[in-house]
Amino acid sequence: MAFNIEKFEELTKNCPVEIECLFFDEIDSTNNFAKRRDVSCDGKMKVIVASSQSSGRGRLGKKFVSQKGKGIYFSVVTDLAESSKLPTLTVSAAVCVCRAMEKQIGKCLSFKWVNDIFLYGKKICGILTENVINPDTGAIEKTIIGIGADLYGTIDGSIKDVASTVEALTGKTVSCEELVFDTVVGLYEFLTKDDVSSYVEEYKRRCLTLKKRIIVNDYLQKYEAYALDIDEQCRLLIERNGKILALNSGEVSVLPL
Repeated sequence: MAFNIEKFEELTKNCPVEIECLFFDEIDSTNNFAKRRDVSCDGKMKVIVASSQSSGRGRLGKKFVSQKGKGIYFSVVTDLAESSKLPTLTVSAAVCVCRAMEKQIGKCLSFKWVNDIFLYGKKICGILTENVINPDTGAIEKTIIGIGADLYGTIDGSIKDVASTVEALTGKTVSCEELVFDTVVGLYEFLTKDDVSSYVEEYKRRCLTLKKRIIVNDYLQKYEAYALDIDEQCRLLIERNGKILALNSGEVSVLPL
């Protein structure tokens, strides 16, 4: 389904924050566009939306397939992110997306640490957060939360065993405009709250990774461990060979029982 910019703008009326939306039928990457120096926020929530991306990116530069007619791909750009909230931003964004999607489909979503959203054991959404640094001052000029949600039809090709769409799994049709709007408003609420510990706690309750045997890929080696918990900085606490380690990054997969 095509994104309707007029319908989205209608939703933003009587909104607690000013939201500016730029829509593209196709773009290389919404995050790449958001990084440009002329894309400023000035206290607003700016959102770059596309029906498809020719060069969509995931973590570590991996390709994120973004086919037209399959989903919605958008980046929320803000200058409201305080440094103290940056460690929890990705998991809190995941919570905001889940709340927005569950509002429409009535199904419970879950997470795989740190940035993947799952429904019925299949990945339906990924998140990529990036900061733009001022080269002169070293300060963060803006923060970008990139979200790619697979909503319609079916997933083909090599990833069909691990990924799917909301429609294929539930038979329900998601409104792109409402999903983007509710996610942006949810992120604004997170960014303007004093205490955001509830987002981390909710993420932990939904996390598929915890209390499981896992394989960790830290990009230097792969090894088996046990996922214990997620700390207040959203690091994954694991046990390996009797030692407790805190992962800031890396990829994990849950071992079958």
